[in-house]
Amino acid sequence: MQAPRTPNYNESSDTMQDKHWIMRQLDPISTVGAAAIDGNFRQRWASLLSVDDHVEMIVNALEETGRLNNTYLIFASDHGFQVRVAPRFGCASRGERYIVRCVLSHRFVLTGPRCVLAAGAAQAS
Repeated sequence: MQAPRTPNYNESSDTMQDKHWIMRQLDPISTVGAAAIDGNFRQRWASLLSVDDHVEMIVNALEETGRLNNTYLIFASDHGFQVRVAPRFGCASRGERYIVRCVLSHRFVLTGPRCVLAAGAAQAS
């Protein structure tokens, strides 16, 4: 499994002429760096699947005991994982800096009795 390769992932210096001068000085993400990004992505995916499995167990237990229709389930999260999409700049002594993309679009989910989708809200598919 590979981390998403969005259009700005490891952008070349040729396509970065319109970017900030610091960005234009960056070296490409190395093969080793890309492998590390992909490894982290796989670990994060496995972690997410583990959470998914536990949510399923909770929902099944509530359903089996007849409590699901009288229970609110709330999922809240921060901005999600940050995936490096551009080469690193800075150094360890000053702290590492990355251009990142946050990969979590739903930060709060609520379901339960009498929950109605608000006008204009996105519904999970």
